[in-house]
Amino acid sequence: MSRKKLVIPDHGDVVCCSCNCSELHSCTRPVAGSEIEICQWTWVDRKAQVGLCSFCAGRLTSPSFPVSGEIRDLARAFRRLLSEAAVLDGQVRMAELEAEKTEKAIDSGRIR
Repeated sequence: MSRKKLVIPDHGDVVCCSCNCSELHSCTRPVAGSEIEICQWTWVDRKAQVGLCSFCAGRLTSPSFPVSGEIRDLARAFRRLLSEAAVLDGQVRMAELEAEKTEKAIDSGRIR
């Protein structure tokens, strides 16, 4: 099973807290030949921009909705941390690109 890359939407889209699907990129699965089933929100908190899609809810043994305030707070903190991680990831990638440029300049003899 391949793991989806976590994407932090900047356009107010809600993300499933389990599989990272969203309203713009929902889960799909084939059903009876050429038909496709699309997931729906089982639970959603639009203010926190998190939810649980029907496919993920079906895998839970005993889901209880709505989710308690503590879980909402954790989801908000999780999204904030993911945003900060995305910024750090961008900074690391920029540093790697700069290091590659410097290495190429050294290899070409422009820098000694």
